Amino acid sequence: MDSLNDAVRDYTYQLMNGSLQHAYGGIMTSLTTFGRYFSNRNPTCKVGALYQGYMDMTYIPLIPLGYRERGLKIAVVYIHGKGRFEVWLSAVNKKVGRTYAEVLAQKDLFIYTLNPPGLGIDSIVEMVLEDSPNFDHLESLMEKLESGTVSFILSLNSFLEIETE
Repeated sequence: MDSLNDAVRDYTYQLMNGSLQHAYGGIMTSLTTFGRYFSNRNPTCKVGALYQGYMDMTYIPLIPLGYRERGLKIAVVYIHGKGRFEVWLSAVNKKVGRTYAEVLAQKDLFIYTLNPPGLGIDSIVEMVLEDSPNFDHLESLMEKLESGTVSFILSLNSFLEIETE
C-alpha cells in the first residue's frame, strides 16, 4: 500500500486533470435528481437528504409508508468502486437490522441478496438496480432506478407484511 503522502500526491494529480470533479459532481447531481424524481412520482414516500459518503458509497434514503415505525428505510446507493446503483433495505441500528434479517432469512427472497448482520454491513437486503449506468441519458436512468426501487419496495412490503393502504 502506498504511503498517505503518495496517495495524496496521486489524488492531487487526478484532480488536476478535472475529470474526477466532473464525474463526482455528476454522480451527486444524479442522486439528488433521483430524489426529486422519486418524490414527485411517489408522494407518500419520504425522501431524505443525500449522503455523500467518502467516495465509497453515496445514497438517497427513502422512507415508504410503514417503514419508519419499524425502524427501516430504503437506500438507493451508488457504489463508487463498482460503478453501479444498488437498492438496500437498511435499519436504524444493528439490533433492528438483526431482527429483520432473521425474519427475512425465513423467506424466499428470489433475486435479492440477504446480508448477515455484521460489522461494516449497512444493508439487510440488497439488489443491483443498474450495473452500467449511462449518466448521459439521465431521464432513462431515473426511470430505471425508480422502477427497480418501486419493485423492491413492493416485494419487501409483501415479505414483511407491510400494509400501505
